[in-house]
This record gives sequence, structure tokens and C-alpha cells, in this order.
Amino acid sequence: INERPADKNAVSKTILTNTGTTEAPVLRAEQPGTVSVKLTYKTDKANSTVKETKTVTAQVSVTETGSLAPKSINVAASASLSMDEPRQELLLPVTTSPFIPGVRLDWKFTDKSGNVLESQTNSCLAIEPNVEQGAYNYLRLTAKAAGEGNTPVTLYLRAFYGEKVKSRVLKATVYPAVSGGIIKKGSAVKSDTDTTVINRKSSVTFSGQITGGISTKDLYWASGDPSVFTVNAKNGKVTAVNQGEAALSLCSSETGLEVAKTMIRVVNPLTGITLNTKTVTIRKAGTGSVLVLSYNPSDASDKTVSWTCTAASNTGIKDKQSALRSIVLTGSSGSTSASVFSVTTNAGEPLTFTGTVPGIYTIKATAANKKTASFTVKVLGEVTDLSLKVTGALKPAEDSSSDYTLSLKPGASFTVSPVFTAEYGAVKACASRSSNTLAATTNKGKITISKCAAKGSTAIVTIMCVDGIHYRTIKVTVL
Repeated sequence: INERPADKNAVSKTILTNTGTTEAPVLRAEQPGTVSVKLTYKTDKANSTVKETKTVTAQVSVTETGSLAPKSINVAASASLSMDEPRQELLLPVTTSPFIPGVRLDWKFTDKSGNVLESQTNSCLAIEPNVEQGAYNYLRLTAKAAGEGNTPVTLYLRAFYGEKVKSRVLKATVYPAVSGGIIKKGSAVKSDTDTTVINRKSSVTFSGQITGGISTKDLYWASGDPSVFTVNAKNGKVTAVNQGEAALSLCSSETGLEVAKTMIRVVNPLTGITLNTKTVTIRKAGTGSVLVLSYNPSDASDKTVSWTCTAASNTGIKDKQSALRSIVLTGSSGSTSASVFSVTTNAGEPLTFTGTVPGIYTIKATAANKKTASFTVKVLGEVTDLSLKVTGALKPAEDSSSDYTLSLKPGASFTVSPVFTAEYGAVKACASRSSNTLAATTNKGKITISKCAAKGSTAIVTIMCVDGIHYRTIKVTVL
């Protein structure tokens, strides 16, 4: 020992103090014998955050030169290497009991039972024994090739000291390099050309497997864009964050490289559609009425809407295609074809309806997720002809100066009955006026002869439809 006690019976003495260092004390053999060594480690610096004391006691034996030999050799039971660079080389610690610094060991390939093989050469694993680092002995293993067909290959070897002292059998397996991977959703394999659609705020778990490498489970997951979706690196659970598309990558923990990927598209599903009204009333070929179709949520991914139209019996239209042709929809992006009633709109776009055939229609919007909204369109038609009911003193005219004739005495009156030929919803109302109020006056179709009207005087009374187009004339004569 560096400093032996003067009293050989002393059991303890401070022989070295290493203040502020991590180096171990050095023991140097002086003469044969055995001594008990107790090493005490203390953390007693003022700035140390941990105050502790550890003591290790060992029996140190010093033998005569040439008589020191290990009784046993200690080494790991197994080692795994791969043809991937990070794990292509492995340094295994080898110790002896008792511990002998710099001991030289002989390593040989064996069978599974530890019997030395006749041939000590192979193409898969190279060994470098007795690699010294400090006072310790290591065995360096280097993978050279995987087995036939790029499969794992297992070899066995053990250390010898002389003929009697030997280590346990070390099982060394060389695995092929990582060559790929498989991503699955359930039982379905997902390739890099596949896209899995996930609703926003929902989760889906994928499974993966590495091809090659030391372990098929030695993997982790990564998201191509965490703002679109996140993924649990260990279990492959994908959680959708925002709308978008990004790659889900399966990576090898062994190499840190991507071995497989698939695409994830996050969508915001449509939950419903609504209309700002239940009934729209328009006139034939008129300016129409504004309708607003809204989506819930407003930023839904798919806003495709198909439209269907059913005509009521009063239109005379029986087939749906004709019903579609009778309504023309105009949105912010233009008009639909008069023969095809199908559009795609964004939330809040104004829709203007123009009717071509008067009648009552039920129009239904159906979203991609089968949600529906419907409303009624009433297309009001026009008066197509006007006549007067011939009754009493009212007679059809015999010349072209008027349509009808009416002869009355002063103070007498006559009410005209209009006869309308009109489409559905047309306004059936008339106004009237007289060309000679001294002879005859009129109000709402009632014609009255003035009491002081001169015999033989005349007036032309016009019965006018409110559309301003259709009218009839009556020549009124005072009797």
C-alpha cells in the first residue's frame, strides 16, 4: 500500500485524500500479504447540493510474482449488433474475479453449448479481444454481414484463461440493416400514396413495424406538420388539430431515419346547413328574391350541395327534370344552366331565384353528409288575356271603335265583370277610366251616367288590368 501502517495490526488509516476530484486512489503492491482497505467518499464542498458519505470495503491480496490468476471470467450473456452504422460495433466489458488489471484472455468461437469450433473464421462477426481502457478489459465486436438471405445470424463465443478458467457462452446476433417499414390502420396497410381522412379534434391510432434492424418494435412516430396533427412518438396515436394535409412518418430508433410514411388529411366535417327563409315568393321572369345558405361550421371542409326541385300539381309539371328547368338559380359565381339545377356555394353567398313557369315548388338542398334544408318557392304568373262578361246592357261592339257598347239613361249605372285568363298567382285586378266624365264616370269597374248628361253624348270607358298590358274598351252612349 502507498503508506502502510507502522502497526501491522491497525485496521484503519487515512492513506489518501482526493479533494475535489473523481479519480480513484492508486494502490501499489509492496510485499505479499492481505490487508483490508476501506475507501470513504465524501461530498463536503461548500457549494455541493448533495451531502453524502459512501464507504467501500475490500480485501486486497498481494501475491508472489507469477502466481496471480483469475478464478472466474465475467461477461454478458448476449449481444445484439446490426449492419446499421450506429450499432455495427459494440464494446463489451470483461471482468475477472479477483479483479486483475490488464489480464490477457483468449476468445474463441464455440457452439451453443460452449464447445470450441474447429474453424475460427466467419464472414459475419469480427472480434478484437483484450481492448484496454484504463485498468479495464473490453471485447470489441464488429458486425460484418447478416445471414444468408439478409436474415439475422447468431454466433457463440467464450473467453479462456489457460485451460481451466473460462467464461459463460456469449450469444452474439448480427441483424440485417433496417430496410423499410410498414404502417397499418387496423389491419389495412397504408402506403405513401394513401391518405387517411380524420375529423378535426378526433384521434386515430396507427401501428408500425420495422423491416430489418435489431428489433421490429425499435421505432418512433413523427408528424410532418404538428399544426395539422400531432402524434404520440411511442404508440402512434394521431390527434387532428387543424384542417390540412401532412405526412405521418414511421422512423427507426436504430438509425433515426424514416422507413415508411402515409398521408393524413384533417377535415372539419359539416354538421348541418340552414336557410334564412322557408318561403320565397317571386314573379315569373321577375328580379327574384335573395336567399342565404349557411353552413355549420362556417369553415367546413366540404361545402358541396346538390339541389332537387319538386313541382306542385298546379304547375302542370310532373317530372323532376322539367321542374328543375323551371327555376334558375343565380349565385355570386354566376348562373346555373336552365337545364341543370346543381350548384356549389360558400357560406353566406346570396342566391337569387328566377322562375320561368308559375307554380309552387319545393326545393331541397342536400349536403355531402346528407344533411338537408328545404324551402318553398312560389312563382307568380301573369294575366294572359282579359275579357268582359256580356250581360244586361253590355254588348259586343259591331265596329272597331271599341270592344263593347253600353247604352244607359242619365243617372243609371252598370258594373262591369272582368273575365281573366291567367297563370298561377297572377294578380287579377283592374282599374277603369272615362274619356268624357260629363257623360259618364267610372270607379272600380262601375260606370255611372251623369244626371245632366246630354242625350246622345258618348264616352269611352277603358277597363285596364293592373299589369298595364291587357285592357278592354266600352263605348258608352247616353239615352
